[in-house]
Amino acid sequence: MAARSESQKKFLENVQIDLRNLSQEAKKKYPQLKDACEEAIVKVRGGLANPDVTLPHISAHILYPLVQGCETKEPKIAKQCLGTIQRLILQQAVDTKGAGYITETVWGLMRSNIEEVKLLQTVALLLTTNAVAQGDTLAKSLALCFRLCFCKDSTVMNTAGATVRQLVSLVFERVLTEDSRDPPKTSGEASDMEHLKTASGSPPNTLKPAAADAYLLFQDLVQLVNGEQPFWLAGLTEMTRTFGLELIESILSSFPGIFYKHPEFTFLLKERVCAMVIRLFSPNLKHRGAAPPHGTPPSPQDKPYFPISMRLLRVVAVLIMKFYPLLVTECEIFLSLVVRLLEPDKPVWQRAVALEVIHKLSVREDILTSFCTSYDMKPHSTKIVQDIVNSLGAYVQSLFVRDSAGAFSSSVAGSAVTQGHPPSLLAGMPVGPGVTPQPAFYYRGVWIPLAVSFPPGATKATYLEMLDKVEPPSVVEGYGASVAYTCLIEIVRSLTLITDRALPPEPTVEPAAAADGANGAAQKTDSKSAAEPEPASSSPDASPAAADSSPTPAAAPTAEGSPTTEGQEAVAPQDKEQEAADSGRQLSCQLVNSSWCGLLAALSVLLEASTDESATEAILKAMQSLAQLSGRLELTTPRDAFITAACKASLPPHYTLTVLNPQRSPTHGPSAPAPAAAAAAAAPDGLSRQQVVAVGTALPTASLPAAAHQGPVMLTAKNLQCMRAILALAHCHGAVLGTAWHLVLTTLQHLVWILGLKPATGGSLKAAARPVGSGGGGGAAGGGSGADAAVLTTAVLADLPVLSAMLSRLFESSRYLDEVALHHLIDALNQLNHESMELAFSNREPSLFAVAKLLETGLVNLDRVEVFWRPLTSHLLDACQHPHLRMREWGAEAVTTLTRAALQHTYPTPLKDNQRLQTLLLTPLQELSVVPQADIRQRQLECTLQVLQSCGERLSHGWPLVLTIIGAVNERHTEQLVRLAFQCLQLVVTDFLPVMPWSCLPPCVDTVAKFGSQTQELNISLTAIGLMWNISDYFFQSQDKLRSCLTAEAGVFPEFPGVQNMPPFDRLWMCLFARLGDLCVDSRPAVRKSSGQTLFSTIAAHGSLLQHSTWQAVLWQVLFPLLDKVRTLSGSASTEKDDTGGNILIHHSRNTAHKQWAETQVLTLSGVARVFHSKRSILCSLADYQRAWALLLEFIQNAALNENNEVSLAALKSFQEIMSSSKGGSTEGTGSPSSAQDDAQVNWSAAWRVWHSIGSGVTEPPPPGGPTADVFVPSQPFLTALVQIFPGMFQHIKYRFRAEDFSTLCSILERAVAVPVHGEVSPFILPSLTEVVLTKLQEAVLACLDTVEKGALSDTEPVNQLIPALFDQLLTFSRYGCQAPSYGDVPTRPQGNSSNKTTDWVAMNYVPFAETTLRRATALYKTTARRSDVIETRVLEKIIQMLELPLSLKYACPAPTTWRLAVSCLLDVLKEGLVTARQHRQHSSNVWPRLAACLEAFLFSQSEPPASLSAEEQQADEALDCAVVRMLRDDVLPFAAVVPNQFLVSVMALLNRGSLHSAQHESLENGTSRLREEFANACFETLLQFSLQAGPAAARASADGGITAQLAVTALVHRFREVLVGFVEDGKLAGKCPLPSDHFSRHRMAEISFVLRAITSLLSSLKKADPEKVDHLTWQQLVELYPPLVSCTLLASEQVGRPLHDALLQYADLLRPPPDRLGSAAGHNGTS
Repeated sequence: MAARSESQKKFLENVQIDLRNLSQEAKKKYPQLKDACEEAIVKVRGGLANPDVTLPHISAHILYPLVQGCETKEPKIAKQCLGTIQRLILQQAVDTKGAGYITETVWGLMRSNIEEVKLLQTVALLLTTNAVAQGDTLAKSLALCFRLCFCKDSTVMNTAGATVRQLVSLVFERVLTEDSRDPPKTSGEASDMEHLKTASGSPPNTLKPAAADAYLLFQDLVQLVNGEQPFWLAGLTEMTRTFGLELIESILSSFPGIFYKHPEFTFLLKERVCAMVIRLFSPNLKHRGAAPPHGTPPSPQDKPYFPISMRLLRVVAVLIMKFYPLLVTECEIFLSLVVRLLEPDKPVWQRAVALEVIHKLSVREDILTSFCTSYDMKPHSTKIVQDIVNSLGAYVQSLFVRDSAGAFSSSVAGSAVTQGHPPSLLAGMPVGPGVTPQPAFYYRGVWIPLAVSFPPGATKATYLEMLDKVEPPSVVEGYGASVAYTCLIEIVRSLTLITDRALPPEPTVEPAAAADGANGAAQKTDSKSAAEPEPASSSPDASPAAADSSPTPAAAPTAEGSPTTEGQEAVAPQDKEQEAADSGRQLSCQLVNSSWCGLLAALSVLLEASTDESATEAILKAMQSLAQLSGRLELTTPRDAFITAACKASLPPHYTLTVLNPQRSPTHGPSAPAPAAAAAAAAPDGLSRQQVVAVGTALPTASLPAAAHQGPVMLTAKNLQCMRAILALAHCHGAVLGTAWHLVLTTLQHLVWILGLKPATGGSLKAAARPVGSGGGGGAAGGGSGADAAVLTTAVLADLPVLSAMLSRLFESSRYLDEVALHHLIDALNQLNHESMELAFSNREPSLFAVAKLLETGLVNLDRVEVFWRPLTSHLLDACQHPHLRMREWGAEAVTTLTRAALQHTYPTPLKDNQRLQTLLLTPLQELSVVPQADIRQRQLECTLQVLQSCGERLSHGWPLVLTIIGAVNERHTEQLVRLAFQCLQLVVTDFLPVMPWSCLPPCVDTVAKFGSQTQELNISLTAIGLMWNISDYFFQSQDKLRSCLTAEAGVFPEFPGVQNMPPFDRLWMCLFARLGDLCVDSRPAVRKSSGQTLFSTIAAHGSLLQHSTWQAVLWQVLFPLLDKVRTLSGSASTEKDDTGGNILIHHSRNTAHKQWAETQVLTLSGVARVFHSKRSILCSLADYQRAWALLLEFIQNAALNENNEVSLAALKSFQEIMSSSKGGSTEGTGSPSSAQDDAQVNWSAAWRVWHSIGSGVTEPPPPGGPTADVFVPSQPFLTALVQIFPGMFQHIKYRFRAEDFSTLCSILERAVAVPVHGEVSPFILPSLTEVVLTKLQEAVLACLDTVEKGALSDTEPVNQLIPALFDQLLTFSRYGCQAPSYGDVPTRPQGNSSNKTTDWVAMNYVPFAETTLRRATALYKTTARRSDVIETRVLEKIIQMLELPLSLKYACPAPTTWRLAVSCLLDVLKEGLVTARQHRQHSSNVWPRLAACLEAFLFSQSEPPASLSAEEQQADEALDCAVVRMLRDDVLPFAAVVPNQFLVSVMALLNRGSLHSAQHESLENGTSRLREEFANACFETLLQFSLQAGPAAARASADGGITAQLAVTALVHRFREVLVGFVEDGKLAGKCPLPSDHFSRHRMAEISFVLRAITSLLSSLKKADPEKVDHLTWQQLVELYPPLVSCTLLASEQVGRPLHDALLQYADLLRPPPDRLGSAAGHNGTS
């Protein structure tokens, strides 16, 4: 018989109690109920007694009285019965029949309005606990809950509503459970469908029970929403339509799988739900905007009712998103209905809700794909995608439409439009006191705020979620426009994702170049709206969309199947792949064709109306995406249309009409966003609302007369933003622009002209004043057009370099275009420049944009020079023959620059061996000879000279070009003529300088510099540099003459910007310095060295002749540019071995170009530092001396971090030199003492930052896991020099030297000390093993710490707060004596270990360094022990913790001096430390356990002493142990009252352990043993001393003194007993044999003798002590020693006889109690 479970027993007991209570309640009024309860109680008792009776059998008897009780309709009885029924349900004791009874019972109570909430709880429990309630029982239960939803009690109504929602979901969850157990079969669908067309209360036969219930429930819900009677929910006559729609939506959204698996549910969906939705949609479609007054009650028959309309749209959204594959035809109707709701005559709220539905659809690219596949791509189907986009475009345009009276219709935009103008607008945004600028759209007087924003790919409906609203809500101002704008952006994003999956990746620019472009664009734009999209194959929005898109039951159409994985492509046949690709391309084309017109119309208006930078950015990015998609799909019309719209937006309105319209294709006309006249009319209004950032002149064009270009042209911030977008589009997607390049470049040319950007070297554009027109036609038009410079705001001035860089990167990215796209670009530039040339013939100043960009494009495409060379240079040669000066100059500049670059370029086939390519490149340069103009000839010859200097060895047949000598040029100069010309130049410099006109001196210097830079002959270059020194001597000797005759004639001297009114004599010197500076970066080491020495010697010798203001030009235009060039060239120099010396041997330190540049870097940096040192008094007077100082420190820092030892060490020497020059710098100069001192402080702050940057950089260990073979490790001299700089610097920065600075210093010092030494140089740096000395680096580190310590001990703030941190660093270094630091993962070997060849690095000897820092830490603690910061930071604990390491190692320490020094330091520290520990107990709680552990580790060390330890050394070591014991005796135990008890216990244990000899634990390797007799005596004496405390000593404190004495006595007696018992046991083992001398050694006999004497002394002392101070336990312990003592008499020898005799005599007095203790002893011990 099975036992009933505890839960069942408890349940039956509780039911029994409930029945008993119910019987008691009903005994008077309802006797029948009482009898039924009694019978049920009997059944329950029987069930408890008989476990075989099942609960359902019992429950039937229990349920009978409960049903009777409910039928009484007595509230109290009914409540009790319902509670018991719930208990039955929870126990799952109700079967199907019982469920029917319960349902009938609660139905009756419901009709009587009794306990409605309790009824709902009961029904919910009945249905959720198990599935016994099915069919009619389930229907009646649900009907009960539905009926309670409409009672008058709000609590019951709300509870019933929640219950209904829960139970409806439960019904469908049962279906899921049923399907998981037994999947449904789909056979026989067709035969059942006819039967289902007639609605009835019986389910289809093919459905299982749970599915049948769900089917009937869903059918009745549709019936009720339609206003018809239900079939299954008997007793339910009505239900609100809103509630029914909510339930239907919940079912559809939560259980879509049921409708897919069961055809019966699919039938309901298609035949019932869709028909219901279409029927209920009728009032929404028939209604127009003119509505009755607000107070009129809503009527679904004559106007849309907001709650129903909103819920209908929610259902429609679910149907489309979840069930599109099942409802293709129906979804077409639904989508058409939603689109119609956007019509202008619909209410505002209805349009807003429809927009939210469209927003939900637009973020789903799979839905849009399905729409396009099913509708737009079908020949006779509605173009749903096109209708959606067009309706959005029409909606957006309708928002900005005025009626004939100039007012706005409320039905158009509702409250979304502010009448007239907004309150106050600046740049299109509301401003004023307390007004925050709000993103908005402003167009034609209509201001619409951007009310809401959404993350990409996300939706958040507002009005679709207003389920609690009955009346139509007031739509937030601008809400509709905001959602429509978001829908447009999302549609573009979805189109991009679809196309990216369907098409192969777009050929784009290199990632690095793309990143540069994006970064350059983002420099002046908001970070959250970058102007340029990522130049990758996918759209910038691809990643968010991929994250946000979620799979739905809607299967993707086959058109989306093209983007497959690589594995699938490998398996699929080629024809299937091609078919998938074609279908994907067709889909993408159809999507673009369906949407581009509507998108263009809407986006164009929004772009023109946008006043927010972020919104404008998003619109521009959408246009970019659409343009590149159209380009990739080869749809030229939409591509050009979107590019045209963006170009129009980047130019002023009148430019839009005169520039872009002539280039537009006729096919663009229908897509124009607004008529031209309307755009022109709206232009002044729009411009007045935008921020004008630039005012310039119009670019002359051939289509307009000259008089039309006189007025100013204004650019707004939006124009520049659009310009950046165009640049981004062309940069990232230039490969798909094709013929649209001309449109883009034309726009950019006009923008560049308006902004005043002029071409500079290399084809880049820079802001500069427009030169006055000159040449053959210098009339009014030519002069006037160039004289007017652009007026730019500060923001644009800062933005111009960014725009220029973006333009340059645009053409630099052309290197990644294919050949066809490159030809499109070059053809467009040629066409643009041809138009400029045509314009220049009429003496109008032409734009040089195209010719400059032709140059730039050619320079970056030299790798494929044969592709573009002929068409590009042919056009440039035409430009070189143009009569206009500027056009001709830039044509020649482009030809010569391209020729030089092409000849210097490296090709796969060397140029020297490629005859055809060389001819191709040199032909344009040769053809310049036919040009008659002198300037072109001059440029041709200059180019020829530069080509021969830089790559003459590569020209095998280029010698027909001629060289120029001393101003006279000849076309046939050869290499020998160069030498002859230089001889002439020597003669001129040595003999004819005095008679040379002063105006020839700068050209003479230039000529000498040219010969110094030529590469034909090194001796000529070196001699030319020597001539520079001769010229400087002449300037010095003839200074009076030159000062008198020199004038500032224009064109003689070069310009030196930055210095106003520079004297001509100074300009002459600057010419010399600048030319020498250029020679200092020559490619040859000898030339660089000679030039550098000459330059700095000249400055040192003759710099005093310059005016103070000229020194600014020397610094910023000679010295610092020189440092920068040398640093750059040195960094890029080759590290390959140089074999060009031929038979000349080259030292290994100069055998590579990198090493040779290192020498140049050393020379240059040292020279500049020497200038700062020697000319300090002059330089300090400059206004920007601080900036120069900081820049020089930056160069020093970069050089110091160089891996070349020569460069880095020289940088530190330069650092030291300028440091010495700055000492006392605060007292010099012309300023007041206080200001000069402040400047000096700034200098030192910068120096400190540079110093710790250098230190942090060079001491950073290599990353773990990297290769160790070529690891860079700084040298010891370098580190020493670096550390030695700090002490002098500290004196100037200590007033701002804070804890974080000291932490930085310590980090650098730690890593510097840990740096190993290379094995080859270690004998010259490291001391020998026998020398206990410090290395120079260690001495420098200690000097740094000494400097900081002196400052910390002073009263200077904040450095006086560094004492705790200084202790931490000293203790860290002190650990190095036992634990040597490591330098990252670099393997090292100990010093002197030459056998280990696995590593080249030798570790330092840290023992002397660590011991020195330990001594200094000890001395510092003695000085600062009483300081509050030292006490509060627990320095004493840290010192003890650090000393524990060497003390525990003891003989295992690397050096024996370390632990001996540690003992000494510990004793010194504790003299002061114990006093502070006792006085400040709150800060010393951890000192005592740390000290106890330290003493134990030292006194009983696990390390064995070496075998070579002499007796004297052993005695000395033992003396140290005794000193520690004395410290405990003198400084710890006397103060037991203030010492923690646990520590006293530890001390006593230590003394006990050391009080007696334990030779067996201290054996040596040779078998002998050593006993620390002196140490044991000291321990015992200390124990004895504190065990016999009496008199004043005992009464000195509280009970703690007694604790100490008791601990000492107990420890002594325990140790005595151990030794005595061991002695007796050993004697027994010997038996009657004589005791062998080797067993009982001298040490053992000494030990037993020592113990006996100690017992004698202890007994004698205790008998003399105050009887009250010796407790009974002590006497008992001593008496227990008597038997072992007596046993010792049998083994006594001569050595122990006397001590044993004396000890036994002491026990004579113990045979009787002392006289004064007779009474008490008798009372305590009895007969003891």
